[in-house]
Amino acid sequence: MAASNYDAILTKMIGLGLKRLRTRAIMPQLVNTNIGEDPKVQHSTLDIDIPNALTVADVTPSSTPRDAPGYTASIMSLALDYWKESAFKMTDKDIQMLEQGAGGNPAKLPKLAAGAIDALATSVNNYILDSYKSVYNTVGAAGTTPFASTAGIAGQAMAQIASTGCTLDDLYMALEPFAYANAVQLGPFIDASASTDGNVVTNGVVGRKLGFGWVQMTSMPTHVAGTGGTITSNGAHAVTGVTTISVANSAAGTLLEGDIITIAGDTQNYVVGADVTWSGAGNQNVTISPGLQIALAGSDAITRLGNHTVNLAFHRDAIAFASRPFDDPDADPSKIMMITDTDISGLAMRLEKERQHKQSVWSYDILAGVVTVRPECIVRVLG
Repeated sequence: MAASNYDAILTKMIGLGLKRLRTRAIMPQLVNTNIGEDPKVQHSTLDIDIPNALTVADVTPSSTPRDAPGYTASIMSLALDYWKESAFKMTDKDIQMLEQGAGGNPAKLPKLAAGAIDALATSVNNYILDSYKSVYNTVGAAGTTPFASTAGIAGQAMAQIASTGCTLDDLYMALEPFAYANAVQLGPFIDASASTDGNVVTNGVVGRKLGFGWVQMTSMPTHVAGTGGTITSNGAHAVTGVTTISVANSAAGTLLEGDIITIAGDTQNYVVGADVTWSGAGNQNVTISPGLQIALAGSDAITRLGNHTVNLAFHRDAIAFASRPFDDPDADPSKIMMITDTDISGLAMRLEKERQHKQSVWSYDILAGVVTVRPECIVRVLG
């Protein structure tokens, strides 16, 4: 096949692939992707400016010009540590069908290429959703699908977010299918007196209701909590704000990254930052977030939340996601095509081909990174 034809095939494959990716990679469209455009390589980092709170002051007229107020921003690093591909084969017949279409119909992605896009989209969604492991605020009950009879949990989640100082202008509610099915049957979504949007009834699409954009995700994570023993604080912890505490366990057991724990006498939830294992009774240091809110006397009872489905209520700016085109000076431009779709999907995707005996091996791949910028602006809606 002539090189010019391959160029045309690359263009169709990347264009049709992007169209499909936009409808399936949902999470990048719901979080902050406005983080600059520099090409990168795997494991490089991007700096994110986190605005600090500004203050107000009394106005005092004066003939003396004043200095401009100083301003500093906190910096958080986002590592491009996600590099995934999905490879597939296309025969010469597949390529011919892609060029010509079938029966006069427009060209469509071959099934294997469409499957590769779907696999990448699911992987990217899961990668972002895994940010739940840094989230400590919760509403609902573990093991109970939310929105079974009332939309009140949405109000509770919004109150949690508002109480931390987050704005309420760009909120989303990502739900697993059974929670979403519960929600779309509730009065605030389908009653004509509560909503003029008939799309909920006719198509099951919620859109924006009760202050949130509602999204159904088929791959919401399930958190399996650590088990074993009775855990308590080990000794006094007089200093608040610390992010490592000593924990005693009465037997062999674990605390796992993402576990939610509560401490007797403290209304704050904490999330465990890294896996901890006890091989028997003893003490281990445990990292927590946020920092300890009260002083501990020692032997304070600690309770871990059980297994639960993770639904998320969150503000767009709580999670930062970046996908970048590859900075690859050795790439053969006749075999690789890159497209950056910052306006809709927030993704940069590359398509590469390798010619074999009467067939071609193709692969789509994506380089990306994610970081939780403001965990206080996210709430786990337990299921």
